[in-house]
Amino acid sequence: MFSKDTKRLAQNTLMLYFRQFLIIAVNLYTIRVVLNTLGANDYGIYNVIAGTVAMLGFLSNSMATASQRFFSFELGRNNEPVLKKIFAVTLLIYVLLALCVIFLAETIGLWFVCNKLVIPPERMNAVLWIYQFAILTFVAKIITTPYMSAIIAHENMSVYAYVSIVEVILNLLIVFLLSVLSYDKLILYGFLIFIVSLINTVLYHFYCRKHYNECRFRLLWDNTLLKEMGYYVGWNFFGSFCVVLKDQGVNILLNLFFGTLVNAAQAIASQVNSAIMSFAQNFSTALRPQIIKNYAANKHDEALKLVFGGSKFTYFLMYFFVMPLVLEMPYILKLWLKNPPEYSILFTRLVLINAVIESIIYPMTTLAHATGKMKLHQ
Repeated sequence: MFSKDTKRLAQNTLMLYFRQFLIIAVNLYTIRVVLNTLGANDYGIYNVIAGTVAMLGFLSNSMATASQRFFSFELGRNNEPVLKKIFAVTLLIYVLLALCVIFLAETIGLWFVCNKLVIPPERMNAVLWIYQFAILTFVAKIITTPYMSAIIAHENMSVYAYVSIVEVILNLLIVFLLSVLSYDKLILYGFLIFIVSLINTVLYHFYCRKHYNECRFRLLWDNTLLKEMGYYVGWNFFGSFCVVLKDQGVNILLNLFFGTLVNAAQAIASQVNSAIMSFAQNFSTALRPQIIKNYAANKHDEALKLVFGGSKFTYFLMYFFVMPLVLEMPYILKLWLKNPPEYSILFTRLVLINAVIESIIYPMTTLAHATGKMKLHQ
């Protein structure tokens, strides 16, 4: 007979895969329509602008991993009073972080967009509009993160599936509105993406407030907890900054040297990569709480067994999906997009090969996070 934890892991994995198949199916359709509606230039412009804002988000990524780790750790100890403290401190830090992102985006970020990016002059007005919407979208995602961390720690992955159904419907509505409204398509697209992010934030907020006692906003400043989380976040900050340089930095360099058409090719490659990587990340997301909880309960053998088994499963899962795509990429992109941007085939093949290599480390990274000893890992 399977243990209770194994059954929960299998159930959570299936729910996350259901969510991801739903998102991928809609994204494949919406990307094709949006690319044809906006054109390669405007599609490239949107992705490089959104990427510029995302560069400000490495702090958010650091805090997201930290909050998930601390939630899962204390759940493994059945320590509800500390859980309440962690949520209160995390949410307060996220609000402050959102204010910092707005300040940086409206000063250094705005100067960079106006003076350094290669943008056709006639589209600069639209760029300034979508830049503001990209900032608001990113802030909405920052505020959502503590609530999503609580859901992951509680292993209630079915919530993702339910919210994803709403998100899928809204994304299809975006495609419909782009085709029927005559307003500037690029500005309209940025605005609608922000609205979808805002709705997701509201849904996660109300769910967590209703189901989890710790998810209440309280003004709390715990120096001991802040010091412990600060050490963890500080090294995560370093690692996240390196990831940002690797991903978004390349996107900006492509714009500076080759222009928005090459950004469009990179954007297609990134979309395919995100869809494929989500399979590895979803399994890792389902596995993460159990690894951390077992480590917190001093069940180190069980934690290592989950890590090694998870790494093997993740690698073969990725290999199964990626190899046919790499071999048949020209046919797949032409079938999907009809006229894919130049270089998109090469870029997509490269990022998928990289995805297979990276997939094996996700469960190992989770165990490193569980120990709290981040310096050597980062």
